[in-house]
Amino acid sequence: MGNTVGSTSTNFCNFFLNDKDAYILGLWCADSYWWSSSIGLSNIDPDLINRFREFFRKHFLENRIKFNRNHLFVNSRPLLREFVAAKNSLEKLKKNNIIKAYFPG
Repeated sequence: MGNTVGSTSTNFCNFFLNDKDAYILGLWCADSYWWSSSIGLSNIDPDLINRFREFFRKHFLENRIKFNRNHLFVNSRPLLREFVAAKNSLEKLKKNNIIKAYFPG
């Protein structure tokens, strides 16, 4: 069951099953932009920022997504926990298509 906009579900991502989510995880792992209860991407490449923004839009209302100079982020402890847990479990990346999506990120 995936999360819908405005939902409080903590099942945001399928990092180890979905290549688009694996790519987003790879982007975040390379950057690891987070603090307290916020998570996002710090980058000067507008294409990468837009990819992360599209990921956020699948899960959050637009007014929850913040952009400050080169930092795109949302305040969401559940999402942050999910990303950190995935980063600490990268050995679960087993399918070739998922691994190939993760590394370019």
